[in-house]
Amino acid sequence: MQPKDKTDPLSYLAVMNDTNQQPQLVAATYGNSRTLSIELIDTPTVPNEMSLELWVTSKTDNQVRSLGVIPTTSNVFNRPLSEPEWRLIKDSENLLLTLEEKGGSSIGEPMGVQVSKGPCIRMAGWQENS
Repeated sequence: MQPKDKTDPLSYLAVMNDTNQQPQLVAATYGNSRTLSIELIDTPTVPNEMSLELWVTSKTDNQVRSLGVIPTTSNVFNRPLSEPEWRLIKDSENLLLTLEEKGGSSIGEPMGVQVSKGPCIRMAGWQENS
């Protein structure tokens, strides 16, 4: 799950559990490259007319904002985060994965069924103390 640059420090980690409290997805971000890495441990069934969408819940205002649709063609997915997305991660309380209409929610809010959820934990401080 590590990005190409092996020296890129792990910044945030979320282990997301399904509705049965079983680990379903691991999301990690790496500070230097601002890369989002996702590994689907147990890929949920996604009908052809639906997509999985990843959301961030803010600690500051408790609003839920999208990080986009997650492809299910592979169980590992990496992509760079924009500056606004990086700020969302830095302010995140937890991550949420929902089943939405194809292409993601049309109103910018989760409308579909919650697939998994997990707290987003800042790792940088922990690594500096070890």
